[in-house]
Amino acid sequence: MIQAVAPAKKVLHPLEYQINQTLVQQDLCNAGQRWLVAVSAGGDSMALLHILAALAPMHHWSLVAAYIDHGLRPGETPAEWACVQEAAGRLGVAADRRAVPVRQEARRRKQSLEHTARELRYQALEELADCWQTKVLAVAHTADDQVEELLLRLLRGGGRKALSGMALRSGTLLRPLLGVSKQELLVYLAEKQIAFCHDSSNDDRQFLRNRIRLELLPLLEVEYDPGIRQALLKTADTLQQDEDLLATLLHQHFAEVVDLHAGDVET
Repeated sequence: MIQAVAPAKKVLHPLEYQINQTLVQQDLCNAGQRWLVAVSAGGDSMALLHILAALAPMHHWSLVAAYIDHGLRPGETPAEWACVQEAAGRLGVAADRRAVPVRQEARRRKQSLEHTARELRYQALEELADCWQTKVLAVAHTADDQVEELLLRLLRGGGRKALSGMALRSGTLLRPLLGVSKQELLVYLAEKQIAFCHDSSNDDRQFLRNRIRLELLPLLEVEYDPGIRQALLKTADTLQQDEDLLATLLHQHFAEVVDLHAGDVET
């Protein structure tokens, strides 16, 4: 009698295992969900797509790779979209795209290209999420992005909440790579032989975020503190814990006040 042999379980890459542990510990692995994954074809988002695709069978997720064309780099976007489509096809996930008129809207709103691009990008992603009937949007923000965001908010002025940085989860928005450095992702991409594209706008120093990454952070590391990145991440984590505690206390006391008021009304 021939016995059926169960298929061998896929061995996760250490980084895939790390991300899975983070999502499980934060109770973000609801089975059977559809995830919309923002994929620009850059290294960070391509790594995110492949990591989530590796975890998808374990949690019975379905994925949709979402590409947003900002209309700012017409010479590069066809190759980026082709890269996203190729990866999605190979991974067995769906792919969709939206085009947004950033330059025209920036002029109309009298806003910066950077600010307008961000607003229109998230608006387009929300529309795609509605189209694909999903409540989960995953983006590829990393620990390096968190550091840049903290400096950006500090320069613009912000209180405790602002300086707590980006959260792993903000409503339906998930940032699975928030505790991972870009260098770790580059190693993962190389080991998995994953192709990705370079966005030339990331080298444009007219954008403040790029100047922070390319000029300010290297200066701080060389001239002031080589551990500045970890120090900023520690600060954000501490302030985020404070924010979580305050939110919990507020919820508890609000419920107590409501109950007390309801009792007064009944009497």
